Amino acid sequence: MITLLKNVYCFGPKPLGMRDILICGDRIYKLRPEIGCMDNGIIERIYYCDGLLAFPGIIDQHLHIIGGGGESGFDSLISEINADDILKAGVTTVVGLLGADRCSKRLEALYAKSKALERSGLTSYIYSGSYSVPPVTITSDIMHDLVYIDKVIGVKIALSDHRASHPGIHELLRLASDAHLGGMLSGKAGVVHIHIGDGKAGLDPL
Repeated sequence: MITLLKNVYCFGPKPLGMRDILICGDRIYKLRPEIGCMDNGIIERIYYCDGLLAFPGIIDQHLHIIGGGGESGFDSLISEINADDILKAGVTTVVGLLGADRCSKRLEALYAKSKALERSGLTSYIYSGSYSVPPVTITSDIMHDLVYIDKVIGVKIALSDHRASHPGIHELLRLASDAHLGGMLSGKAGVVHIHIGDGKAGLDPL
């Protein structure tokens, strides 16, 4: 599908002024002051966007897409977020993750929600792990999650937090090493996403 957006005020992120945007599939192909409707004979849709703004989507790398909470009992569980609410905030890419609750919130549900958000037009990834060690995984191994689960781009852990499991230096090194090698083998970033709580140790564990 080839779509032409006419007369959009663009930011990139600095103001670019009025532009036309040619979109091929889900990719921006051209961004010019003027793209004639006849420049491409197979343009299927043309929208006149006078008064509308276009800007780069925000990347939210820490979003509880299946909800958080649960720390005050079952009635404190937070519902999952929907794609419309994410898009209304200007966010187009999310990384979903678990919080302290790795019992009622499962990685399998996180993966399924990530796939659902993708079908709604968002770019979506997830982290394995939660607040605890050993980290929760889909395949029983962080490295295998990165290599074989398309949506997994890294692992989450919590430090300096009373809800964490207080891993030692060797556990942290192994976690980081597995994420690093898994990222290399899969061609992904191999992120170690660290939640730092309000404990007195602060950043010292790092």
